[in-house]
Amino acid sequence: KNFKEPVISLAERAISDQGIRAYQEGQYDEALRILDPVLQKNPANYVALSAKGMTLALQGNTEEGLRYIRQAYTTNPAYVPIYYDMAIAYKLEGRLEDSQQWFQRVIENEPGNTWALYGISTIYADRGDREKALSFLRQAIDTDPSVKATAREQDHFAAFIGDPEFDTLT
Repeated sequence: KNFKEPVISLAERAISDQGIRAYQEGQYDEALRILDPVLQKNPANYVALSAKGMTLALQGNTEEGLRYIRQAYTTNPAYVPIYYDMAIAYKLEGRLEDSQQWFQRVIENEPGNTWALYGISTIYADRGDREKALSFLRQAIDTDPSVKATAREQDHFAAFIGDPEFDTLT
């Protein structure tokens, strides 16, 4: 309740967003090149901290990536995109229970978050829980029909191809 959100200038935010776009496009070295100077200037930049953590996690260094994302969370626990980054990093590390809990926190704060719903659906699919996987996948598709193509392309749902309910849904 006494939490005071750290100040991030508009310029810092714009640069941090460039770093996010770079890692989302798979340009991990470029993302780090963009984010590191931002963090040197402002180590409390929770957007850059989380983005650097995601970049490291996507490069396979999930332990260090999680350290940065946790630092971002400690700096600003109200910033919901950090929850999603935490969920993805835990998923990459194979910690599905932790991942699912963070995806759930995203949904609690943003009930229609397509990719958090999709993330939970993939966890259930990987566990072989068809009913829950399809339930969350349906919710994700309801929020963004483009999820259909993603579900058909990713290995999470490979065992569902040929399942009439999955085929109708996607």
